[in-house]
Amino acid sequence: MPDNEVDELDDAVILYTSGTTGHPKGAVSTHLAVATVMQTWTLMTVAGITVQAQLNAAEGVEPDPNPPQPATLISVPLFHVTGCNALFLISIIVARKIVLMHKWDPTRALELVQEERVTSFTGVPTMSWEMVNHPDVDNYDLSTLTSFGAGGAARPPEQVKKLASKFPEAPPNVGYGLTETNALGAINGGANYQLKPGSTGRPTPPIVEMKVIDEDGNELPTGERGEILIKSATNIRGYWNQPEKTAQDFVNGWFHTGDIGLFDEDGFLWIVDRLKEIVIRGGENISVTEVEQTIHEHPNVMEVACYGVPDERLGEALAASVMVVPGTDISEQEVKDHVREHLASFKVPAYVEVQ
Repeated sequence: MPDNEVDELDDAVILYTSGTTGHPKGAVSTHLAVATVMQTWTLMTVAGITVQAQLNAAEGVEPDPNPPQPATLISVPLFHVTGCNALFLISIIVARKIVLMHKWDPTRALELVQEERVTSFTGVPTMSWEMVNHPDVDNYDLSTLTSFGAGGAARPPEQVKKLASKFPEAPPNVGYGLTETNALGAINGGANYQLKPGSTGRPTPPIVEMKVIDEDGNELPTGERGEILIKSATNIRGYWNQPEKTAQDFVNGWFHTGDIGLFDEDGFLWIVDRLKEIVIRGGENISVTEVEQTIHEHPNVMEVACYGVPDERLGEALAASVMVVPGTDISEQEVKDHVREHLASFKVPAYVEVQ
């Protein structure tokens, strides 16, 4: 191999994101940012194992003399920070077996957990929801599981309660982070998550700082909602060849997430809205503007508005209200077919109202 020196501030990776604008941008991370994420999660993993061992000892629970090998099931793309950082790279450091799925299927996921003795699962909330609601879930041996993690989208509180009830030995947890922060942000899990299932948790110690600001940039007190800003050594250095957009989103070291939230009296973050015109469907971001522009290209469409609606399985689903040109007509299926011809299938509206 060539003898090249690599500085910690050299570029390491580019992952593409459309989270803040709906337009893809190359998020450039340095070696320092990626390494800091890995070190933080490694320490948190060790701390979690230590705390659990202490709790077991206090309750007189004997440790398993032959515990299963740590193993994780990766069912999300490696071009997302969850798949790349939180699951793949950290597994190398902690010597965790990786089980890869080619395509998501809840039945196959249950089979793999049983066959490979998977100990941890992390995906978008839809995935764990489909596993726990699978009609044959009780026919599989899932006893090796110790956690159900989620990221990429909000997990409805009723999912938290059902997961905790169904799998008491594998408590659910959730993380809030973005491509621009290398997936690190806030974490909620254990008893705290069950007490505050609608919260994404506290900022990850010790390197993540968060604050909520108003439209004038003033930091807001506890309980007041505003835009969430994140400062961390894990933040990307900027967007590839987009200095203007970088300067807009990163100000004095603070990343403007475009998410609206508030901190409660216990320091837990609650995300309540978005500044950006984005619908998050099963962990994938959909730009409503992009879909609106596509539908508007149809000659029979005069006006169109796209928006998110609650969905038990996916978190959010895309809906479109269409007004036709007088004297013409268009069906709901024609609108969906038109979008499918020009955009990815997950961007096709689930609901279409024609007026």
